[in-house]
Amino acid sequence: MKSKLLTLAIIFTLSPISLAYAGSGHDHGHGHDHGSPAISSEKAIIAASQSALSIVKQQIDVEGGKLDASWKDIAESEKSINRKGNGYYIISLNNQAQSKTLYVLISDQGEFYDANFSGTFKGLE
Repeated sequence: MKSKLLTLAIIFTLSPISLAYAGSGHDHGHGHDHGSPAISSEKAIIAASQSALSIVKQQIDVEGGKLDASWKDIAESEKSINRKGNGYYIISLNNQAQSKTLYVLISDQGEFYDANFSGTFKGLE
């Protein structure tokens, strides 16, 4: 239950990130499932990177700990698409300084859902 509340808090806190990918003429008067094309892999990596920066800045717990400032300086070569599924991306951000990889789950529209160090997210196909 606590994990679900934390996830919801993160989603609401980071929702402005997804607005950057909405594009002009985007109507917020209805749901987002209106045939919008998925963002590109490049934009997915950018959205995941921005999500990680927000997690660091806001000192949000990820698996019981906070991400330190080293997560702000992940090289572009250390960011990649780990998996693309139906309606989502899992982006891996490899922190060489800590020998850890953060996995960021975002929608294929660029909305942040969750982050962890395992890369496994409940409910995904």
